[in-house]
Amino acid sequence: MWSRLQTEQPDLLPCLECLLVKMTDEIAKSQASYRTLEKGYANEMRRLYEEMEARCGRSGDAGAGGAAGPGEAACRLEMGEGDPGKRELCHEVDVESR
Repeated sequence: MWSRLQTEQPDLLPCLECLLVKMTDEIAKSQASYRTLEKGYANEMRRLYEEMEARCGRSGDAGAGGAAGPGEAACRLEMGEGDPGKRELCHEVDVESR
């Protein structure tokens, strides 16, 4: 396309170059914005997960002991431990934070 444009309409080459530069810049901005948004989302999910753990009285490995605290059942319900989608999301956030 470039060589054809050079031979048939060389006066349009600067316009095409300008368009390509602008498109490249917009793509770079979009990618940077996406990375920022993705990082913010991961941080927010991690914060919410940690907040939920704190509300349930859990810390680190304390929930692995098997002894349920007084509000454990309500907390499990609130955290959606019965919902596979929420459980998967919590697991992903937990893995990312390690």
